[in-house]
Amino acid sequence: MKKLGFSAIFVAIMVAISSMCGYAQTFQAGATKVDYTKLLTKKEKKAAEKEAKKLEKAGWTVPMGAMAMDLQIMRATCFAKEVTADGEAKYAIGHSTTSGESYNAARLQALEMARVDAAQQLETELAGEMTTSLGNEESAEVASLVSSAGGFRSLVSQNLRQSITVTEVQRELKNGNKEVQVSVAVDREQVKKAAKAAIREKLRERGSKIIEKNGWE
Repeated sequence: MKKLGFSAIFVAIMVAISSMCGYAQTFQAGATKVDYTKLLTKKEKKAAEKEAKKLEKAGWTVPMGAMAMDLQIMRATCFAKEVTADGEAKYAIGHSTTSGESYNAARLQALEMARVDAAQQLETELAGEMTTSLGNEESAEVASLVSSAGGFRSLVSQNLRQSITVTEVQRELKNGNKEVQVSVAVDREQVKKAAKAAIREKLRERGSKIIEKNGWE
């Protein structure tokens, strides 16, 4: 069987990082109301506090009005340790550190690269799931569709903004530039489902018979 190209899967994943489950929304919408210290073990809390001190010593600070650094790290730990009913990791956590002449420019680039990092973690997993249900011809068609469709590129920029930022710190470099370090969380199952839905919609637009043949309706 011809495997669906990883480049095609990667684009589909990047399109798909758009919807989060209820647990994620709790952290995002009510971040300052959650007592993360009660969700972690004593060892995990100490590790978060130690990491925060390390970052502060290196010149990192939190943006004005943001959650304290140690609490941000505790929040990230909560996302990282969350598992599904099957005992698998619920979220993929992406990380990135970038710099720019302005804080906003550096932050936007850091968020984009963190999402790319999260997507890459799911690439192989999703590719395996999709190729098992497709034959040679279907795999080739989907790979060609996803990797070449310009519409997917525009969907990426529209959808990725909805991922969850779990940590964000900044510092000023000696040359005056701003450096931003972020981590984002994406729900693994939501991403895979949304990626398949995005591919299914593009197949419909082409009038492809893959949907009917593989029961994607």
